[in-house]
Amino acid sequence: MSDKYDVVLRAVSPVREDGPGAPVDLVLRNELIVKQVPAGKAKGNRMLDAEGLWAMPAMIDPHVHFRYPGFSYKEDIESGLAAAGAGGYCCVAIMPNTEPPIDSPDVVEEIFRKVEALPLPHARLLVVAAASVGREGKEPVDFPALQQAGVCGFSDDGAWIESEHVLTEALVASAGLGLPVMEHCEVPSIVRNGVVNKGKVSKFLGLSGRPRAGETEALKRDLRILEKTGGRLHVQHLSAAESVDMVREAKAKGLEVTAEVTLHHLLLDEDVLLTKDPDYKVNPPLRTKADRLALMAGLRDGTIDMVATDHAPHAAFEKAAGLELAPAGAIGLETALALMLLVKDELGFKRVLEATSSEPAKLLGLPAKRTVIPGSPADLVLIDPDAEWEVRPDLFRSKSRNSPFKGWKLKGRVVYTLVSGKIVFDGR
Repeated sequence: MSDKYDVVLRAVSPVREDGPGAPVDLVLRNELIVKQVPAGKAKGNRMLDAEGLWAMPAMIDPHVHFRYPGFSYKEDIESGLAAAGAGGYCCVAIMPNTEPPIDSPDVVEEIFRKVEALPLPHARLLVVAAASVGREGKEPVDFPALQQAGVCGFSDDGAWIESEHVLTEALVASAGLGLPVMEHCEVPSIVRNGVVNKGKVSKFLGLSGRPRAGETEALKRDLRILEKTGGRLHVQHLSAAESVDMVREAKAKGLEVTAEVTLHHLLLDEDVLLTKDPDYKVNPPLRTKADRLALMAGLRDGTIDMVATDHAPHAAFEKAAGLELAPAGAIGLETALALMLLVKDELGFKRVLEATSSEPAKLLGLPAKRTVIPGSPADLVLIDPDAEWEVRPDLFRSKSRNSPFKGWKLKGRVVYTLVSGKIVFDGR
């Protein structure tokens, strides 16, 4: 074998659990990191000058919406994967609240054909199928057939699985198939058409509130069924302090439950809605400062396993309808890494790496060894940690602009994203 490697990342600083290390040359071949040598010593077919850059495991997002099929004017597979690569993601899992819903092998296969037709290279795409036919919550889907088609989990995301029968069938299937059931915990009869968190802000604005009990009652029911049936339950976008406590208690009982939090729930609270900016309208809603702090504490201690963006694109004319009428949702793929760097001192590098790479990998059935050492996948993001930039959604790869962080000044910019050793984003 030649000593000249496929790709060499020259003089890069690998980020490990204790932070960035001294510069080295990382050499990549056959989709793996194969060697680490002193900076400036390696030779390769492609040399990337990474002096001054950090190398981290590329991120994995367990919860995005690419709006295909049915709503491609908001986002599509190509623009969504471009946004993912630009954000430092090697892999994303799309949700099934599309038209038609992703509830059959035929729709799954259509999506994979769409991906195969894209020019290479690009970030990987995984598919989460609906848990019920039509996402109507009445009839379970054919779980084994969907697994055979290649899905990585089941969810009626955007809707809670209200039927105990359907959730029981889904959890039993999850135990047998080894795929998670991913729940959007909001009881429809409690949240109704609430616009923002029920509390001081909803009262001040004169808007209908979305009570926290919508989430906590749904989660309580789900955990009760999980304890009875077994299986794998993943709780999406936690927003309330009580929910963090419930997940913590469930884990202490030994239940197989994981949870995610979004960066908008970690970094924003309901007070921003006083601006009446519809880009802050999300479901579940932004809640209080106390909730936000409880979410951060839960992520720090591992009760909340991972960070997701819940990347939810909407067209400008839809958000222009105003706070009350605009659809809920915010985009997040192209700001997530810099926002995680913003909280790295509070969380520690170990939790940042786990929450953005190894924990979502475990959930989605991917190789869980996500490090910057030889033997690990060559799925990497190279960051300029000193680069300062302003969030300008008009420059995003996403089709949509509904970022709740627009105008923020951030530090830390994605320079390269590599998937299996191939560059999927070059920001130089």
